[in-house]
Amino acid sequence: MATDLDFMTFVYEQIRTAGDIRYRKMFGEYAVYCDEKVVALACDNQLFVRPTEAASAVLGEFRQGSPYPGAKLHVLIDTQLEESDLLTELIRATAALTPLPKPKKPKTPKAGRGTAVAGKQTAKTGARARPAAKKTATSKAAAKSTPAAKASPRAASATKTTAGKTSPGKTASKRATTSASGKPARAGSSKPTATPRQRGH
Repeated sequence: MATDLDFMTFVYEQIRTAGDIRYRKMFGEYAVYCDEKVVALACDNQLFVRPTEAASAVLGEFRQGSPYPGAKLHVLIDTQLEESDLLTELIRATAALTPLPKPKKPKTPKAGRGTAVAGKQTAKTGARARPAAKKTATSKAAAKSTPAAKASPRAASATKTTAGKTSPGKTASKRATTSASGKPARAGSSKPTATPRQRGH
């Protein structure tokens, strides 16, 4: 059967001057602490003190028992439970010989899980980046296949210069209308020149 709270309260009153005494319920039973060290267990309304050299030094002869199946033997307090001074001395001496519990290490995530998650994120990022690469290649191909809508500034200036110059045919006709003396002939006063044969006749 589980330990009654009345029994645990009685034990506390018997040993409360041994140090910083407190108790905590565990699986229907109680663990007794002295200065933050587990020094005894209360199971089935019986007190089991942690086995140390203090038991022989304080009690002399004592009984032993297991607080629960599979547990190691503890000092079973029977008739000594009524002797407050003796029990207080036993608890104080037991706490002095009991080491402090080791601090619990904080839980850290496993490296394997973190790596797997990182791999999934990388795969998603790569899957998102692929369409962007395709768009870039398509835009480059379109730019190469589309002709330039506007001519470059140099081509425009070359076109204007060519349009301003006179053609070679026009220059030759102007030279033909110029007389041997270098003066240009008038359009209305030009007379046909007689050939040598016409003069002889």
